[in-house]
Amino acid sequence: MIKQALSLVAMLAMVGCASQGSQSPQANTGQGQWNNPQPALAGDTPPQTPNEAELAAYAGAHQYPSTMPARNDTRAAAIVDGSQKLIKIYNFGTEPIRDADVWVNQAFVRHVNAIAPGSYVTVQMSNLYNGIGQQFSARGEHVNLVQIARDHEVQTLLGPAPQ
Repeated sequence: MIKQALSLVAMLAMVGCASQGSQSPQANTGQGQWNNPQPALAGDTPPQTPNEAELAAYAGAHQYPSTMPARNDTRAAAIVDGSQKLIKIYNFGTEPIRDADVWVNQAFVRHVNAIAPGSYVTVQMSNLYNGIGQQFSARGEHVNLVQIARDHEVQTLLGPAPQ
């Protein structure tokens, strides 16, 4: 656990060094490596924002993949901004993360189309639902574990760390 926390701190320090002189990460600035969340990947269609009913229906149709082994070698991290009620998923790898389900606390899910290398996506806590249609933000839970399920495996992200 300590080793994982130190790794996260080191990666965040590298991000801070790489972005010195630019603005801090913002959702729609479009400037700098970390300031442009989820840039378009070749072949991607622009994502449409699902409504609450669609998000709840998606969660109801998907179960946490408890039979898949969880890997801890993912080059991605989760940063939680409790005041803004959002989670930023950073992709530190060299390959995009495509067609993934973000699982919080092994119960609440939100699908993301892609996270480009060197970028991040923002997941609003109000857009996380469990299998019985409960909204994460309405339950008052803390973010204890963030994982990505894709390609028949579960990947445990570094963190979650507070912003």
